[in-house]
Amino acid sequence: MDSKSELVAGVEGRMSQLPDELICHILSFLPTVESVKTIVLSKRWNKLWNSVNTLDIDYIRDFGGTLYVDFVKFVDGALSVHDWSNIKKFRLSCPGVFYGDDDYDRIIYVLPTSGCFSSLKSLNLLLLYQYSPSIEKLITNCCPVVEDLEIRGDIMLPHDISIFNISAPNLKKLTVDFDLSIKGRSSNVLIKAPKLESLYFKRKHLPYSAYTLENPESLNSAVIDVSECLSWRANGVMTELLAGLSGVKDLCIRAAFFETCNFPAAFSILNKLELILYHNSYRKYVTRFLNKSPNLEYLVLELDNKYLQEEQSFTPPEFVPVCLSSHLKKIYMRGFSGRWGELEVLNYLLRYGEVLNDLAISSHPTLGHRKEESLYKEILQFPRASRTCEVKFLSSLLSS
Repeated sequence: MDSKSELVAGVEGRMSQLPDELICHILSFLPTVESVKTIVLSKRWNKLWNSVNTLDIDYIRDFGGTLYVDFVKFVDGALSVHDWSNIKKFRLSCPGVFYGDDDYDRIIYVLPTSGCFSSLKSLNLLLLYQYSPSIEKLITNCCPVVEDLEIRGDIMLPHDISIFNISAPNLKKLTVDFDLSIKGRSSNVLIKAPKLESLYFKRKHLPYSAYTLENPESLNSAVIDVSECLSWRANGVMTELLAGLSGVKDLCIRAAFFETCNFPAAFSILNKLELILYHNSYRKYVTRFLNKSPNLEYLVLELDNKYLQEEQSFTPPEFVPVCLSSHLKKIYMRGFSGRWGELEVLNYLLRYGEVLNDLAISSHPTLGHRKEESLYKEILQFPRASRTCEVKFLSSLLSS
């Protein structure tokens, strides 16, 4: 026996001494195509692989993006030998495969729509050119206790369907990052998840779609990222989404265009707001959120405005927002570049932030140390409503 064989035999021997539960736990961290290779070791390992409660199959990573028939056979085989009721986490990356120049000449893996993953808590899908009914059936019919759902890719709506339903009674965490192929028709994405606590929503393109959160009473935190959408349709999508986010405590918005969207009556329990604006200025955005968030305690602001041609001034509110006089304690401005609009916002927040304790500023890399120091001295001269407020420039480690 050569040294390599001896090494493999030694590792196998030590692994085999571990209890079944621990071996299955270790195998659950491997891609399924790797963990399945252990079945050649012995009958015990064959049985162990069938008991692994995680399936992680990726067409590109595991099959090089070319061996599609082998991919389909492998997925079907892995599902056929596993006890579905034992699977707790399932990740499937399943893009469509094209032949020739015709977009409609393609092979699509058919998702399972019957059977039951009765223990499945985490489902992660990366899908291209999957029909919406099969995804709905997989989630609703096959995954009754799923708590963490991630859907990315491209979803097709049949010609006679205009609604895509995400219905999961036990869902707690949802990631939505997919395009709907609807060929010019309007559609609605309806999210029915009464126990939903965390939402991550990202859209690069906004077709004629509305997004509705039904009964979002449990929702605690949300990230809404439409930063890559420069279309006026972002206003409509933001209006629909914000209507369902009025009860969140932690909200992050990354956007380039939502000036005319409608806000809910109030974000009554919002505690932390992260507002990141692209190719834009603060203008009225900060004011609108401050007025709607009476219990806000932590505010993060950032501008990515390298393409902004004209400087636009900050518009202060007619009346001082309630949060400034009673709750807002911490502010962090990232990417500070010394624009007039940024200085106006800082001046206003310091002037009226009566309970403010910390104002931290990190400058944009292009600002330069001398300019940063000059602006820092200028900001220190701004009047402060709070005697306990400390101003810090994090990049230069200067503080007042």
